[in-house]
Amino acid sequence: MATQRYKQIILTTFLILVALARAAPTFAETLSINTTSPPPLAKSDGNGYQDRIAHEVFRRLGFDITINILPGERSLRNLDQGIDDATLVRIRGMENTYPNVVLVPEKVMDWTFVAFISDPSLKVTKWEDLSGKSIAFMNGWKIFEANAKKASDVTTTSNPEILFGLLAKGRTKIVLFEQWSGLQLINDLRLDDVMMQEPPLAVREMFMYVHKRHAALVPALAEALAAMKHDGAYKKIYNETLGQLLAAKAN
Repeated sequence: MATQRYKQIILTTFLILVALARAAPTFAETLSINTTSPPPLAKSDGNGYQDRIAHEVFRRLGFDITINILPGERSLRNLDQGIDDATLVRIRGMENTYPNVVLVPEKVMDWTFVAFISDPSLKVTKWEDLSGKSIAFMNGWKIFEANAKKASDVTTTSNPEILFGLLAKGRTKIVLFEQWSGLQLINDLRLDDVMMQEPPLAVREMFMYVHKRHAALVPALAEALAAMKHDGAYKKIYNETLGQLLAAKAN
């Protein structure tokens, strides 16, 4: 009889604990993510293409995030020093320079790196075409730093509008930038004389990096990114962001 009463007490206690757990509010940890990407990839309102990808992938792991747009070099230093928890989006190999960052091996997206010109006589479709030319690009964009060493004059800035303003005012011959963000700026600034060169200089897979304290999350982040590509989440975000930019350009 005592044994039965003891079992009943244990069961009742267990049910009470379960009920309390279900009733208690849950608080998701908020992680700080940084990016260097301009619109339409990252936007101040968090509705850029890669913003929405980041929010969804971390949501699937139970995290809230904030996204801060920073200059290129600062974003990597912040991550390496542990000020931020992750960065979006970067080419492979950042861990070779910044020892405290860890690559998430499932790509976030492809970036198409292109040249923008206002002089129709120029043709810039390979890195060798930059030799002896006046060029400009964003601070901290490593792919351009590595491939623009033979340019005659290099200007860098942390402001995309200033960057394209240099081209529109004839202060540089070539602007190196990412395709989607460049098209957005041409539309927003109404730079009718600025042209994007094709084929691109390079297409690179772009990845997320996390600070090493979050290394245990890497497999789950990679799995969540891959799942989004298969379940339609990526396509939906594309249609509602970059797809709309293409439609506007066509009109």
